[in-house]
Amino acid sequence: MSKQCFLLFWCILLYSSLLTAEKTKSLYFGYITTLSGPLVLSGAIPVVDLALELINERDDVLQNYTLNYTHILDSKCDRTTSLDNFFQLINNDTTYVSLIGCGCSPATIPVAEISHYWNIPHLAYAAGADILNDRSRFKNFFRTILSFRYSGASLGQLMREFGWRQMAVITQDEILFRQ
Repeated sequence: MSKQCFLLFWCILLYSSLLTAEKTKSLYFGYITTLSGPLVLSGAIPVVDLALELINERDDVLQNYTLNYTHILDSKCDRTTSLDNFFQLINNDTTYVSLIGCGCSPATIPVAEISHYWNIPHLAYAAGADILNDRSRFKNFFRTILSFRYSGASLGQLMREFGWRQMAVITQDEILFRQ
């Protein structure tokens, strides 16, 4: 009889531990950045990895979920390549809750323009083109960098702060730098 009680006790213990076991589900975001080309942003990868580590180790953020990315795709700071990468992401078996990228503004603009059709929030950390301010055109687009529109005012304030009378700014002659 005691052997049956002992076995019953272990069965109850095992069953209760299975009920209280944390069932962690994975959430994935697409990650497209510029790893090669005229602007290399590979330095952001350790920052994203650190942010993921900090988010995933907290119990009060995304409870019972872990946030991950599958792999990093290279946009090469090119609009066509970034679109190809985006379609590669959405046509595989993984469901993405968001998209980070696509690196520079020329690569980000076309993807930001269409990502809302798949209801994918798009977050960029290096795309500062003024055109991305248009919320009617870029419905699910958000960024962590200021628009280039505000760089003139920022530079003016910097000049006043240090008492400078002259400053030179060198840019490329591309539409995203013109206002």
